[in-house]
Amino acid sequence: MKLNAVLERELRSRMRSWRSPLALTIYAGVLAAIGFAFFYLNTRNRYMFNYQMGMEMYVLLAVVQFALLAFVTPALTAGTISGEKERQTFDILISTKLSAAGVVLGKLAASLSYVFLLIIVSLPLFSLVFLLGGVTLGDLLGTFLIYLVTTVYIAAWGMFFSAIFRRTQIATVATYLITLFLGGGTYLIAAFIRAYLGANAFSGVPTIIYFSPVTSLLYALPGDVGMQIIRELSNSHSATLNEILYGNLAVEGIIIVLLLLLTINLVKPVKRWSWRGRKKEQI
Repeated sequence: MKLNAVLERELRSRMRSWRSPLALTIYAGVLAAIGFAFFYLNTRNRYMFNYQMGMEMYVLLAVVQFALLAFVTPALTAGTISGEKERQTFDILISTKLSAAGVVLGKLAASLSYVFLLIIVSLPLFSLVFLLGGVTLGDLLGTFLIYLVTTVYIAAWGMFFSAIFRRTQIATVATYLITLFLGGGTYLIAAFIRAYLGANAFSGVPTIIYFSPVTSLLYALPGDVGMQIIRELSNSHSATLNEILYGNLAVEGIIIVLLLLLTINLVKPVKRWSWRGRKKEQI
């Protein structure tokens, strides 16, 4: 099976560097240090373990890994297109036989492949939680599936800003800002509206939290932790966490498709969505 040329080139250049193995080691080391520190602090004065400790450790690792992925993904994707422009290789890239969609999807796949590798190296640490109990295999699989969706969601924003801005620094800052807004700003706005307008500020679940990747993370948390947080911000006690998750994933999926389509159009040598562009081409 023949790989996308952009994907093959990106994978070779990235994995040949010593930085990639070092980053993987540091990433796994940070997660392991946090996990074992929690384990030590909670077991040094007790001789028996319970499922509650396993659940708490799982929540801690899930949240920390979510934050790390949200931090790493913009750095990997915000320079995919703008970096080519800065190196003055963008014109060469788009003049090849590859279509604009092939370039964008190849760049996206190369960035996501490394993020997925980060997720995979954390699996052994998460498996230790099963020794304590309180977490099922379904919880773990659901969490990692949500990680995949979240990284694609953030990566789509990074690719979009990378196509808009010519400088990688600006694209990176813009991606981090939108990630910060979607991750925490949406919930702060919902909490602010509820605090100042009262319990009747929303007729149901706040619409703005459907745009946040944190909403899907709340679904992955064991127990009723996620639903309690959402109920604090909404005026609905009938909506289930599954319904909220499906709405969140639908919104994120639509945004991902729209952002990728916009990015592909921006990468095209001729902006075919521009009426003036078509008119000049005919002349």
